Amino acid sequence: MSITWREYDLIGYRIVSPFHLTALTAFAQNFRPEKETLNLLIIVSKGPWKKNILKSTPIPDPRLNVRFIDEEEAGLEFPAWWLLLLIVRPFFGWAVKWINIAQIPVCAPTLSCLRLSSRSFSSLWRFEPVLIDEGVGSFNVLQNFRREAQSRFKSRWIQKFALQGYKLLHSSFDLFGGRRVTLFSFKGKEPVLNANVADSYRHVFRMGYEQRGQRLSFDRPVVLVLTQPFAEMGVCSEGDFVTEIERLVRKIHQLRLVPVLKTHPAEDLSKYNSLDVERVEYDGPAEEIFAAESNNVAEIWGFSSTSLIIGNALYGIRSRRVRLPWPDATVDFFKNEAQSLFKTYTEGL
Repeated sequence: MSITWREYDLIGYRIVSPFHLTALTAFAQNFRPEKETLNLLIIVSKGPWKKNILKSTPIPDPRLNVRFIDEEEAGLEFPAWWLLLLIVRPFFGWAVKWINIAQIPVCAPTLSCLRLSSRSFSSLWRFEPVLIDEGVGSFNVLQNFRREAQSRFKSRWIQKFALQGYKLLHSSFDLFGGRRVTLFSFKGKEPVLNANVADSYRHVFRMGYEQRGQRLSFDRPVVLVLTQPFAEMGVCSEGDFVTEIERLVRKIHQLRLVPVLKTHPAEDLSKYNSLDVERVEYDGPAEEIFAAESNNVAEIWGFSSTSLIIGNALYGIRSRRVRLPWPDATVDFFKNEAQSLFKTYTEGL
């Protein structure tokens, strides 16, 4: 499939979750407000969410004329020498600003926006790489880069070299003509909520809930338990995970509170059939529920979900993180700034 890039005002690349869609839509909120219609191309990549869920997610901005395509169908080719183009990108970035050329933002939750923006000489002029929120993973970059290097290269020496390259690109992103639009920034080790971005997120979450059409109504304050697809990801067995959920439900009852499970669309929901607990099967992100029902969500309990942070940071809901017996299912996986976000906006249980 050949893409006519000039037909689009905005491009979303390597989009794999509804949260990425939220970040992309939040960016679009403040992009070229004078235009009545923005043509948005969203290139969907393989991830834990089913692609049909992504493509059926309502886009809560009436200005956006959206087209979804799969990355496999996009026919993107990257020449072997694209790294040379990446090296000269800073010079093109300076020239673009000096000549004042209008570029098409390529928004991605990873450094892949740099790659797509540097795949040809015309791309260097045409595209502006924009780094949007991936979730808490945006602030866990060292761990993410290390895993990326290990998955791509067998040689430890090449892995180390690649890791340093990823770190350099991330720390010098602005130098390469890129722009960061994220919910949080940091002063030293302390997270700071970016107010304008936060307002855009709240608007997108609320409108997403309204347009999705799945109405929820809690008639009393509840504890929303955010499940995650750890069993489906091979972190643990289904039985062991359900046992942990049962333990949490008992604990919530002991506190004389009402538990409600918010399941993840990437899960096999049949594993919960034996549980005697109310369950919310909502296709969208939990943040949309917070936006609509924040007065009736007394607390949020979860494991390592970004939604724990967002619930407290944007809506002031008490968020409590639960430790599971599997390292990859706890916040221990996160380091530095990501750990700081969890410590600032969530409480250990």
